[in-house]
Amino acid sequence: MENQNIKWLNAKQLRAYLGGISQATLWRYYKRDGKLPQPKRLSKSILLWNLDEVNAKLGLVTEQGGEK
Repeated sequence: MENQNIKWLNAKQLRAYLGGISQATLWRYYKRDGKLPQPKRLSKSILLWNLDEVNAKLGLVTEQGGEK
């Protein structure tokens, strides 16, 4: 059975989670630098990032699944 406790963040929430970075920095991390995973597109204007994937991509998760 798939984990039902997946946490999703929109761009504003993700920017706050990453320390209050700017919109431009968020897109640079995603598009140019490859520091963020591919978001899920709900509509033309709504993108959501899986928090577990973000943490893993940034190296904030240990192999056991806990935060460092």
